[in-house]
Amino acid sequence: MKDSKTWMIAGWILLVVIGVFLGVNTLTPVKAANGTDGYPQQIEKMIDAHPYRQTVEPYKDELIVAIHETCKCSRTCVTCADACVGEKDPTLTVCIRLSTDCADVCNTTTRLLSRLTETPMEVMRSQLQTCIVACQSCGQECQKHAEKHGYCRICADSCLRCAQACSELLAAMR
Repeated sequence: MKDSKTWMIAGWILLVVIGVFLGVNTLTPVKAANGTDGYPQQIEKMIDAHPYRQTVEPYKDELIVAIHETCKCSRTCVTCADACVGEKDPTLTVCIRLSTDCADVCNTTTRLLSRLTETPMEVMRSQLQTCIVACQSCGQECQKHAEKHGYCRICADSCLRCAQACSELLAAMR
């Protein structure tokens, strides 16, 4: 009996981990009542409840958008890289590399932007600059393949939106 309970718990944990990896929240509905994914509202609630909320008040709106876009872009880039691998086309090697790099940079940026306590602004600005460069590079490469591969078009659009959001946050933080 203990073994079956252990396997059931392990199965649930695996589902949650897979959901996190794929960017799917396996514990709550995907769509909010208003038709959005609800993520920006969740970010805003967390910021509003944070003891350091006053430190980001001058650029709170831009911060919410940047956190949302970096998170979405990271998930999109992972999926694009995986789809490129599935094509088994050596001409997509650069796309795979840049998508993977961009996913990692965006993921790190999301995590750094979400930490409001004693924020080292020089680190934040540097990370935003890095994210902008990674997104622009990946977006440009994906645009080269966008006509043939729909996932590259989607990834390029996501990268360009993310770069724009990070640029707007960077400008608001100055």
